[in-house]
Amino acid sequence: MGKEDKKAKQIEQSIRNAEASLKVEGLHVTDEDRKLLMKYINGEITRNEYIEKCVELVNE
Repeated sequence: MGKEDKKAKQIEQSIRNAEASLKVEGLHVTDEDRKLLMKYINGEITRNEYIEKCVELVNE
């Protein structure tokens, strides 16, 4: 397994763990939430853009 594959699996596992924790609290992660997070992780948007978009989603 290459370094990139291992990193991708670790990221995916971390996301699943976070989703499980949120579910216990009665919250859920939508596909849109996940896509936005992946854009941030992949460097497609900045941290500030990520936060702004999260706030927009919450306020919809």
